[in-house]
Amino acid sequence: MNATTTALIYFDGGTTCNKPSVGLGEGYGSYKINSRPIVRLKLGKPHTNNSAEVATLYAAVVEAKALGWRKLHIFGDSQVALKACLPRPVSRSSRYPDNGSDMYKQARRDLQLALAYVTFTTQWVPREQIFNLFGH
Repeated sequence: MNATTTALIYFDGGTTCNKPSVGLGEGYGSYKINSRPIVRLKLGKPHTNNSAEVATLYAAVVEAKALGWRKLHIFGDSQVALKACLPRPVSRSSRYPDNGSDMYKQARRDLQLALAYVTFTTQWVPREQIFNLFGH
């Protein structure tokens, strides 16, 4: 059993290309669970910013569960990724244009499966707090 009852997860993701009209970039991300070291990810395939955020959060949730935590408090600056935790269908009419991408849909499905059998809360935090933690 872990010394703390709740895993505090901070995460951020992005791509090397922030102009979707130009194409997709290589996805990357970082996350931190409680006082453990920061984990840096290279997602290894083209991503949108939103799919990289969700894929990074997925990796963090998988690790937290592997370490035995079943209560998670998730912090991030991406409202899209935080909303991806909620069990609702992805709508074409969403105000987030990325929701139609296959990468985003797969990352969201993976995240929702990883969140099964845990309790969690999400909290939006300002961009500067995440930048100060991860440097991106």
